[in-house]
Amino acid sequence: YNTLLLLLLCVLAFLSLSLVGGSQVEEAGRFLLAIFLGSLGFSITLTFVSAIAGKANNSATLMVILSFPLLIPVLLSLIRLSRAAMKLAPPVLVEEVNTNILSLLAIDLILLAAGLILFPFLWRD
Repeated sequence: YNTLLLLLLCVLAFLSLSLVGGSQVEEAGRFLLAIFLGSLGFSITLTFVSAIAGKANNSATLMVILSFPLLIPVLLSLIRLSRAAMKLAPPVLVEEVNTNILSLLAIDLILLAAGLILFPFLWRD
């Protein structure tokens, strides 16, 4: 649910900003893939961290503190992919873009696996 909601918000923001300011994206497929993988990473991370923080007092503060280090690798990969899709940087190699896509996918899968493994322990407490 969170992934779909975040994906919908990202696509709506992209379309509205493209309508107002013009689209600078030259590789729409890679950009949409980055949006999808980023939405997936954000929703997995924030859903699991909010479940952990919900068990404690001051859950909002704890959620920010716990989620920030987990979101930094996702943000860095998304920045690199967006920059490559918009061709804002010097020409990048296709292998470098594919490496960034695979690293973002790996981060998402690691976060999903950690969430699935640790969720039963969280649910019991």
